[in-house]
Amino acid sequence: LELGRVHLQLGSPQVAKEFLEEALHITRKFGVASHPVLHALALDLMGWCQRNLKQFAEAETMFLEELHLREQHGFSQEGISVVINNLAVTYQRWGNIALAIDKYEKSVSMKRRQLN
Repeated sequence: LELGRVHLQLGSPQVAKEFLEEALHITRKFGVASHPVLHALALDLMGWCQRNLKQFAEAETMFLEELHLREQHGFSQEGISVVINNLAVTYQRWGNIALAIDKYEKSVSMKRRQLN
């Protein structure tokens, strides 16, 4: 995971993708339920990679899987709103403005609820 994150930060999403594919394989092999935080992190980073590579459908899949995992395992609402925001950015860059607005509104609504 760490090597994938570093390569992503260095602007090498294709190299990062290779490390993250391995990380996802390992977390799935050992069971997502036993390592949901690591698996969620791998999905998040892979979503960022895919988006940087302009593979928007794949990025959407990663973020949707991460969202489901976070909801299923009771992650914080703050973390869930971040994933929804990542989806919004993905839809915006993909050119699907209607879905982007929907996700941005949902993310902002969740953040407002957290403040109240």
